[in-house]
Formats: sequence, structure tokens, C-alpha cells
Amino acid sequence: MARYLGNSSHSDPGLTFLDGALNEYGASSVLYISFGSMFFPPPEHLSVLVEAILALEKPTPFLMTTPGAHGHFPEYLEDKIKQSRLGILVSWVDQQSVLSHPATGWMLSHCGAGGTFQALSQGVPIIAWPFAVDQPQHALWVTDVLDAGFYLIQNRTSLAATLKASRGGPAGLRIIGTQQAIRMELDNVLRQAQGFVGAKKRANAQRAGRAIWQYIEPDGKAWNELERLRMYSHEGISTGYLNIVAMQAMV
Repeated sequence: MARYLGNSSHSDPGLTFLDGALNEYGASSVLYISFGSMFFPPPEHLSVLVEAILALEKPTPFLMTTPGAHGHFPEYLEDKIKQSRLGILVSWVDQQSVLSHPATGWMLSHCGAGGTFQALSQGVPIIAWPFAVDQPQHALWVTDVLDAGFYLIQNRTSLAATLKASRGGPAGLRIIGTQQAIRMELDNVLRQAQGFVGAKKRANAQRAGRAIWQYIEPDGKAWNELERLRMYSHEGISTGYLNIVAMQAMV
């Protein structure tokens, strides 16, 4: 797996924060939170998330990216995060550098294809908070197939909140969707992430990461399949498709 190289030299606030967290809290201590540029939780859900992190018995530093044009981050939450001295908000990060940094222990993500692949390629387990399109499928693959993360469901809204989650067995798992239910689920998941269950899921994520690098290296399975497709296409192919092929090859 690729590794974070060198000190950030204070040129990037996110990486500087990670350097400090590594010195103060140790390796794999930071929760990295990113929902991409198109999706973001509503303010009331963000409030529950931040409060759950700050209430953990074991202090957990966290790095969170702010929303793009499609979301709003409440000012009072910004103030709460600053006052906590445990978290930092940034408008943009070099995600691959963050995920390869030794301080990063978990990623809380909407499970877009790019972020999911990048996290697993660095052996970082995922707390899945999907919204729509292909994100629930990626979340299901990470949590149920690879056992490399947790899947949050009490945060579902609109039509999804009226259905039962199949992961609860034949009868389904009831989605309550209240702030109290979201908080209870977050408390449970965050505590497990810090303990034995979380360590097991991190080991599975690291195993997936090793497999990804084997697949995408020259003469790896994904590399060879793309080479074969390029030969048939006579036009070449974007290496971006390597992500999809490698992810599918691990299942």
C-alpha cells in the first residue's frame, strides 16, 4: 500500500492536523469525515454526529470536509468543533494523502466509488453513510462482503425511512429515523470502531488494500484485463476504470 511521505510543513491545514494528532493520539486515531461534493447530511444530522464524536469516552480527533454548493454547515457547529480542540473543518483535502497518513484510522463516508476505492486501497475501514444512486451498493459491499466497516441506517430519510432494512433478517430492521435513534446507532458504531470489532474490520480493510494493489500492479489481474480490453478497443482506455475492475475482482 502507498504511504504518506514526510511532514506537511504547515502548508496544508488538514495534513498539519493529522501530523499533530499522530504525535498526540497515535497511529490510526483520527476519524476522517467526507461526504464528497454532491451530498451532505442535513444540519440536524450533522449536529448529532458531532455531538456523538465529542461525547466518546476515548477522545477521537476528527478531520471533516465542509460541503460544496449542495450543503450547509451550521456556524454554531463550527464554533463547537473549534472549541473542542479535537476536530478541524477544511474546505478541501488531498484525500489520498489523508487516507495514507498513519494517523487516519477510519473514514466516515457516503461511499462514492472513488472514496470507497481510495479508502480500501489504503487499508482504511469505512463507516458508511450512503445517500443515493450506487452508494448503498458500495456500502453493502464494504460492510457485508468484505466486513471492512459499519453501515449506518437510522439516518435514512424520505421513502427509504418508511421501509425496513433487509440486514435485520427476514422481518427486516425497523428504521426509526429520529435524532435519538441516529445518536444511539452512532454511539454504538463509534464505540465498536474503537474496540475489538473495529480492529477486526481494519484488518479486513488492510487485506482488501493488499489485494487491490496486487490487482492493479502491472501483470495484476485488473491490469491485464484492461490491457486486453485496450487491445480490442484500438483506442486505449482511461485508467480510471481500473478502480471499478479492481473492486469487482475482489468480490
